[in-house]
Amino acid sequence: MRRVWLLIIFIVLLSFTYTGCNAGQKSLQDSDENYISETSILFLAQNAVAHYWHVSGGGKIIYPEEGNLETFLYNDIEYRYFGSDLDTMDKLYLYLGEVYLKEGIDEYIKLADIIEFEGRLAQPNADGGDLRMWEAAAIVKIEDKDNKKECIIKLPYPEDVMEPEEVTLIIEKINNSKWVIANVPGSF
Repeated sequence: MRRVWLLIIFIVLLSFTYTGCNAGQKSLQDSDENYISETSILFLAQNAVAHYWHVSGGGKIIYPEEGNLETFLYNDIEYRYFGSDLDTMDKLYLYLGEVYLKEGIDEYIKLADIIEFEGRLAQPNADGGDLRMWEAAAIVKIEDKDNKKECIIKLPYPEDVMEPEEVTLIIEKINNSKWVIANVPGSF
């Protein structure tokens, strides 16, 4: 009987010793300063897509009494003004900068033909949309490159619309703390 008690005490002490040796240690992933979870990557991508579509839609537009957008012709193209939340370059950069790198925003402004007209930002008047189901996106592959990661994401479409699509998302760590999208807005 005494041997059984000694064995139990030995096992208990061994377990305390093992637990004590590992106390306060983090997993390898937690200690890696460039770690970001797949869930966080997908959340960042979804947030970036939401930011892109908010800008593409013109921001928070308050329609004039007749219910039409404020539009004007510039170089034979119909433009619409942005809403008050995005009507200056500073506001646009601040908003998109929450999730995108400045270089990507610069490129997007050129590609989207965003202009300043009569002291307000405007963009060509067009409609758009995205059928891809970002809420059901899945990461296929992540490749590390220093403070950057190249992520392949599989995006499904509603049933019977199209086959799932794979997009490449590049994220970069800035200021040694924040992950942002390095792609041009709207390019994924």
